[in-house]
Amino acid sequence: MQLIQFRKKISWFAIILLLQRFPTIPWIKGAIFTFSSLAEKIWTWKVVLPSIAATGSWHSLSGASSYVDSSQANPAYGEEGDSFEFFFFTRGYRADSYQVSGLPSGLTYNGSSSVPTISGTLPNAGTYNISIKGYRFSNFAGASTSTYNLTINVDEPSTPITDSDNDGIADEVDTDDDNDGVLDSSDAFPLDDSEHLDTDGDGTGNNSDTDDDGDGVPDSSDAFPLQASEYLDTDGDGLGNNSDLDDDGDGVLDSSDAFPLDDSEYIDTDGDGTGNNADTDDDGDGILDSSDAFPLDAAEPLNIWNDSNTTDLGSGWYKSDWFGYFFSNTSGWCFHSIHGWIYIIEDSESGIWFYESTLGWLYTSKSLYPFIYQNSSGNWLYDLSTFDERKFWSYADSSTISL
Repeated sequence: MQLIQFRKKISWFAIILLLQRFPTIPWIKGAIFTFSSLAEKIWTWKVVLPSIAATGSWHSLSGASSYVDSSQANPAYGEEGDSFEFFFFTRGYRADSYQVSGLPSGLTYNGSSSVPTISGTLPNAGTYNISIKGYRFSNFAGASTSTYNLTINVDEPSTPITDSDNDGIADEVDTDDDNDGVLDSSDAFPLDDSEHLDTDGDGTGNNSDTDDDGDGVPDSSDAFPLQASEYLDTDGDGLGNNSDLDDDGDGVLDSSDAFPLDDSEYIDTDGDGTGNNADTDDDGDGILDSSDAFPLDAAEPLNIWNDSNTTDLGSGWYKSDWFGYFFSNTSGWCFHSIHGWIYIIEDSESGIWFYESTLGWLYTSKSLYPFIYQNSSGNWLYDLSTFDERKFWSYADSSTISL
């Protein structure tokens, strides 16, 4: 019996505690105490219940059961310009909103009720008092805690703060110290707002440097002032001469152009330094081009081929009534249609010496041919050659020489 009575007392005590957690239905507690037939020996609670009801404040943020606290030291300490973070919370019931007052410049409250935090950069040296009050519900509604006072003592910085551009942001954290619009990470002169680029790395910014790329050519004369490998663009095609295959843009590659920087010239036949377009004697033979049948050939035609017995067939071919067909009518090598390559020299007697690889040096003329004098043997030969075969009659031994 005593055990049953003890269990009833424990049950009543649990009910009372539960009712204290729900302040919105306090009338239930009174109804049970007053009318419930289950409240045996209720007289034993006539003194206890009023006492518990009067002193219990667990349902509310007011009183000593719920209050703002922090695991961090208070007062807090730091130096001017330091980063600062302060976390706080409520013990007892969790507040759904916090009212934070007295925040100095540089510090803000994040507005969170789950991880409420004051953070930012510490202001000028001094002492700052910040008030924090928790509320049971959002928007500062419902019961509230007592005010929690946070004190922050800010000292002068041990290392002076530098703010080069006076924008209120210390250089240590400022991403553009000189405020020239170029981030320090890309600025060759992060503390000089008049410079940000140094192309040649000579320590002088491009705005002051008269030769930005350091190629030895002043920017005022450099077609590519920021490119050390180029400075000239003769034809203005945007491609520097060092990489341009046709510097003067005349359509002739520099490798074949005697005047790669002059689009009015590209050839100099006689190598006298004057291009053919301006030269009045292109081949330099002393005969003006206007009077020269071969203005690009300094080797003039042999006189022997300038008579009526020689016909110009074009493309360098000629036909002699007595010597046959041949290519090139000047001194030197020429190609004969029957004898092949021969080397011809004209003498003052209107005759020719010509060299043939087998017979050696031979002499003839318009009046002698087909009689030919062979220099090596000192004998005369008679040319019996045709397009089909080459042969000569030797008067020295009355024999035929076939080649």
